[in-house]
Amino acid sequence: MAAAKLSDEAFSAILEAHPGLRERFASIAMAVANSGENLKEADAIEERIVEEMRLLGREAMQDPGESDRERNSSTTFDASPR
Repeated sequence: MAAAKLSDEAFSAILEAHPGLRERFASIAMAVANSGENLKEADAIEERIVEEMRLLGREAMQDPGESDRERNSSTTFDASPR
């Protein structure tokens, strides 16, 4: 599957319209940015990214209003590695 090409502005607009997606991508981006060359750490980062993608899929299947209510009920964002 070919990667979609979006301008920075278009991508930002999508993220602004979907805060849950923005949070999930931020978590994935932080995992990638904090990755090291240590293989043990790389395995943990890969597991974290896979889990984030699973959560992203689940959230995409939910009613948008429901995910907004759930997100608003939780005001903390854990950026620490799992």
